[in-house]
Amino acid sequence: MAPPQSQRMPESAVTAWRAAVAAAYGLRLRAVVRRRSVWGLIEEDGQKWIWKPVTVPADVAEPRLVVVARLAERLKPAGVVVAAPVMNRYGAFVSVCAEQTGYLQPWLDGRHAQYANRQERLAAIATVAALHRALPVATLFDSAVLYRGSLREKLRRKARFLQQSWPVIADRLPEVRGLWARLQAAAAEAVRAAWSSQPLWPSLRSEHPPLMAYCHRDLAPHNVLWQGGPSLALLDFDQAGLDDPLGDVLQICNHTLFLAGAQPGLLRETVAVYQRTAGLTLERAEVLWLLLRFPDVWVRVASEWLEAGCPEAGRARVLYAAACEQARWQLWAEEHAAQH
Repeated sequence: MAPPQSQRMPESAVTAWRAAVAAAYGLRLRAVVRRRSVWGLIEEDGQKWIWKPVTVPADVAEPRLVVVARLAERLKPAGVVVAAPVMNRYGAFVSVCAEQTGYLQPWLDGRHAQYANRQERLAAIATVAALHRALPVATLFDSAVLYRGSLREKLRRKARFLQQSWPVIADRLPEVRGLWARLQAAAAEAVRAAWSSQPLWPSLRSEHPPLMAYCHRDLAPHNVLWQGGPSLALLDFDQAGLDDPLGDVLQICNHTLFLAGAQPGLLRETVAVYQRTAGLTLERAEVLWLLLRFPDVWVRVASEWLEAGCPEAGRARVLYAAACEQARWQLWAEEHAAQH
């Protein structure tokens, strides 16, 4: 089902969709605002909502949203603010309005977090730590939608890509040939750490490992709202599920590394804040340190370049990713040594 974007939906269809949404949720709408892939809805009393299109079948999306809504209620006492789905007048979260399938959630105040800003980055780390601590695996109900893959499997796939893609990249980009040994060693060490610390978990009804928690799993800056306080609001739980919570921490660090470079204190402060807020043991903190060595920026940028056919215009971006990883290794060595 095509999302209600301006270039895909004529004005007449927008009018019909707006009326259908208002009827489904009992809204008295004053205006609708196009916002990239979503729509903002403003009621006559000023209350604001976001309509988010559903990109999977409704019977897949509905149980996922039920889980998000239930867990959002449990996060309130922990002070974690999330944009939880809103139930329609018919008792469901997913709605079909004028042939557009989607769901409603609050339009939270704030702006996208700026991970280059130390205060906002550390607030994001503390917020996800609070999320993980509030929703450990032992406290969750059994639901198939909680299983969305695992950090260790993701890292192993990325390490395999690194191995398989290197001959092509080294041939097309001879400037990076000297990085191979360090890229391979860092990836291998991180994969070993992930697999040694996270047992398999076939079912919540079995002996579940206490390391697992409900994780966001998509912590790009546009999914984190800075609201000016000590914590941030979290958006878009489409990829959320049970996983090793250290994966959420890696995402924030890797986005920061790519967007703002290897800032002094980036790794040391990340580990310290997460360890303190989440209650990590020293052993798990060391696992986090090892995971932070994984060359994720390189893998992401290199895969995009290969997929595009290795265009000349993309060479600078790949070289920048290589520089990011070199800066990561230097910062890691300095700050890890200082911690120990």
